[in-house]
Amino acid sequence: MKIILLTGTLLALSIALFAQPGDGERQEKLKALKIAFITNKLDLTSEEAKLFWPVHNGYEDGMESIRKEMRLNAIETRLTFEDMDDKQVNDAIDKMINLRQKEVDHLRKFKGEFMQVLPARKVAMLFKAEHDFKKKLLDLLNERTGPGGPGFQR
Repeated sequence: MKIILLTGTLLALSIALFAQPGDGERQEKLKALKIAFITNKLDLTSEEAKLFWPVHNGYEDGMESIRKEMRLNAIETRLTFEDMDDKQVNDAIDKMINLRQKEVDHLRKFKGEFMQVLPARKVAMLFKAEHDFKKKLLDLLNERTGPGGPGFQR
């Protein structure tokens, strides 16, 4: 249940931060903050940074594409869930699981690519830094809007 709540919260955060039409400035600011945060946490040398960031950008592009597909699937399922028969519900669950697997496969692929440009310790630190950055964003959102964000109902 906690995983579902966390996934929903991250989904709401990503929608709130990334999907605001015409707000490219906010996206760019957030991206710059993330770059600075990760660079600092990994203590990247200039040579490492030169090799790392193009790989990370490819990783992020792929993850965003997968997350977009997951958001669209979640919205579609939520809007039609009550009208679905058991087979359609089962298919929707399978689609969600397949998208999660796609996310894991993407992560596994890029773990290998990250290992080609960074030492293993820094790759492990990267995944922790990504998690820490998301946590900081959630904490900031909670400070501004209260736990659960705007419109959250229990």
